[in-house]
Amino acid sequence: MAASAAVADATIASKCAAFVREELSANDSSHDWFHIDRVRNTAVALAKAEGLDASAQATVELAALLHDLKDWKYSGDEDAGPLAAEAWLVEHGADASLAALVKTVVASVGFKTELGGSSPADALSGADRTIFEVVQDADRLDAIGAVGIARCFTFGGAHDRTIYDPAIKPRIGLSKEEYKLGNPTSLNHFYEKLLTLKDRMKTPSGRAMADARHRHMELFLEQFLAECKGER
Repeated sequence: MAASAAVADATIASKCAAFVREELSANDSSHDWFHIDRVRNTAVALAKAEGLDASAQATVELAALLHDLKDWKYSGDEDAGPLAAEAWLVEHGADASLAALVKTVVASVGFKTELGGSSPADALSGADRTIFEVVQDADRLDAIGAVGIARCFTFGGAHDRTIYDPAIKPRIGLSKEEYKLGNPTSLNHFYEKLLTLKDRMKTPSGRAMADARHRHMELFLEQFLAECKGER
């Protein structure tokens, strides 16, 4: 499907932002409106850097705004978010091809989609593939670095995770099923997911931005573990 065929009225992004902000109002601040806004801004910047045209950039913005709608971590339903995103876009006058593309992006953007099996985004090519990649990279960039550290512990606190238990070792090479079970400690989440994201970036601009954020996490973990041992 061609992103350039996706034409919607000029106010759809602002309507979408207002809708998403209300929908996510009950979420903890690891997955709140401000996360969405950061991902939106980063995704659009990456889209420009990767040479996407104005039409594709508009699609990127909508997909970024909707990427955590009815997130399975909160709703318990993997299909709810993609279906709700598509339905909202169609209801608000978006072209059917745009709605279908955004549905595919929302269904594919999460980390778990790469932990075995196929992803709906595997069928995308050309500009549509790049649209998916910049949204996914932007979401992953918000999971690492200083903001990512804050989000990790915010989510952990909201879900009663222990900060750190040296007796509980990270699970390396997680399957999708293991990942969905969650993690008993916030610190292990760095080793099981966050430190792997730099090498999972899809776009050159995303990889470039990930380097400094990844190093910031490494320095944080080095300091954290040294403090736990009474070394610093």
